[in-house]
Amino acid sequence: MPFSGGDYMVTNRGLRHALIQLFVAVAALCHSGSEAGELSAAQTKYTTEVADVAILKDSTGSLAVEDLERPNVAAQFVQLNRPPQLSYSKDVVWLRLRLQRQVDAPQTWFLEWSNPFINDLRLYSRAASGFTFAQAGDQFAFADRALKFRFPVFALEFPDSGMQTFYLRLDSDSSLAGELVVWQLDALHDKAQQELFYFGAVLGTILMSCLISLIHGLHTRERKVLLLALLTFNTLWMVASGLGLVAQFLAPAMPIFADLSVPWSLACNTVLVGLVFGRALNIGADFPRMSRFFKLAYCLALAAPCTRWINMYNVWGGPMLQIVSLMVVLSTGWLCWVRWRSQALGAGYFLAAHVVVIGSMLMGRLILIGWVAATPFTQLSWLPGLTIYIFLVHAGIFVDSQSVKRERDAALAEIKTAREVLESERKLREEQTVYFSFVAHELRSPLAAILTGAKNL
Repeated sequence: MPFSGGDYMVTNRGLRHALIQLFVAVAALCHSGSEAGELSAAQTKYTTEVADVAILKDSTGSLAVEDLERPNVAAQFVQLNRPPQLSYSKDVVWLRLRLQRQVDAPQTWFLEWSNPFINDLRLYSRAASGFTFAQAGDQFAFADRALKFRFPVFALEFPDSGMQTFYLRLDSDSSLAGELVVWQLDALHDKAQQELFYFGAVLGTILMSCLISLIHGLHTRERKVLLLALLTFNTLWMVASGLGLVAQFLAPAMPIFADLSVPWSLACNTVLVGLVFGRALNIGADFPRMSRFFKLAYCLALAAPCTRWINMYNVWGGPMLQIVSLMVVLSTGWLCWVRWRSQALGAGYFLAAHVVVIGSMLMGRLILIGWVAATPFTQLSWLPGLTIYIFLVHAGIFVDSQSVKRERDAALAEIKTAREVLESERKLREEQTVYFSFVAHELRSPLAAILTGAKNL
């Protein structure tokens, strides 16, 4: 059929566009399948790119590393089009990492997976007789790790400048979220020292707040201040557990203790947040429905870590605990807003604290459920927010306590004044009684003489 020149131009342009798209797709496929990330001597840190990593999910957990070399299994690896954003999963996850080094680059590098919660993490490397593997994870004693670092770290050997393939096996009942980073040894050591300095400052600030609230609570004997001290101490423990410092410094030979401290500290923190603000905002008396909601949330939060015993934490318990803890903070934040609207003292500090911590918690929860990629910024963004939150809550509790103290002092002053008035009235009545008794006595003597004389007449 004949067609016009305009139709021809449109058809030709569309065909050209389709060919360009096909060429780009083929080029990307070839790039992802054949090239590997290149490590240079000038690089002290290499963040793996999407072309370096492919993923395979083993729903049965029965695959061995030798099986991954079979063509039918190797074809099931999916090349990532973005950094790995893993979350809670019952599947065993395999990551295939392909890297090579330049001729002048060091032969030994170190692979870091930035997640201290993973139960079982294994790195498989090719050797002359098959595969060798190294193992880490919070179900294994920290003291037995070859590299003592708060995150699992493995040595990568590059005997030559050719492409090397490594397999990383991840199996955990907690979130698998993390970032793959390759380091030179000096750079990794420097990072560890910087992090310890930063974490020490944060933990020291929280510990100081805990001691201040404890001393204040023991002095005033206010339950909400004592609960705040307990919340601050639990937050200190939760931060240390979440950063992997409990396993590294406090329980290097007790992996089960470090493993359980993470969910239980979060569950206790959820309960304590509700109790502290329940006291500070008088939720039980003024918001009875919210009080019932909090009681349900407490039960769910404390039940979530128990699902580890039935192997349901990664499917049900973990996500539920994250959601419940966020819902409790959102609820207390809404109640703080209501109190702030009614111009309650201290409610402004509480509201500001919730604005800060909700943003921090939201970022952390989105990482754990795999909606946001784990990067150094996103993984540590919750620490400053949590520290500011603790400081603002302390300020709000202090202002509220001061207002309560002023009201109590005013009431005591009124009671003292009333007692003084009553004492004055009592003294006045006593004086009146004495006066009238004296007058009666003085009048009784002349009257008696007059009456006696009148009787004699």
